Amino acid sequence: MASFEYSDEQQALIQTAREFTKKEIIPVAGHLDETGTFPKEICEKAWETGLMNCEIPEAAGGLGLSCLSHCLMLEEISYGCTGVNTTMAGNALGSMPIVLAGTEEQKKTYFGRLLAEPIFAAVDALPEGPKRVLVLSPAGQNVAVAVNKFQTPSNRNAQVHPMAPKPSEVKLIKLDLDKYGSKQGRERLLSRWENEVFKAPK
Repeated sequence: MASFEYSDEQQALIQTAREFTKKEIIPVAGHLDETGTFPKEICEKAWETGLMNCEIPEAAGGLGLSCLSHCLMLEEISYGCTGVNTTMAGNALGSMPIVLAGTEEQKKTYFGRLLAEPIFAAVDALPEGPKRVLVLSPAGQNVAVAVNKFQTPSNRNAQVHPMAPKPSEVKLIKLDLDKYGSKQGRERLLSRWENEVFKAPK
């Protein structure tokens, strides 16, 4: 029978990400939003802590986390600031095509760079480059279905995994920034989450 309990490794990862978020992100999240500051220093500390480039395979020197374990970590980061979370997760977008379909030489080159120092990756979508075919074509995005990645493809002609989120079923919340976007409003909402949701019986 399948178990839905987190493994010891996953629980340790969650705790590490939670402590990092409370110490490094929450105290400055409001300032980052208000000033539009890129969280470079936070990402550098996250890299040092092992919270970036998490799905790079162990064979290439990475942690080799599963998509689920990575999402558990990102959920904790998002609690502090979804903007910081998106920035930290951006390297996965840049490296995933190589994880899925890169040559051994590409893996050695680009994974080595990501693991050697805290740098930021991106996807090259220039029309003259072969990576455009890999990342944006239906054939390239169909690789995700073959390896059971549940993301929604950006190419409408690509296959969609049956377990991928359906955009038509996503419920959106319109946030009143004048009311809730201030530093005081943000702190009040985070306090309520901490006291009413985070501490609720699991």
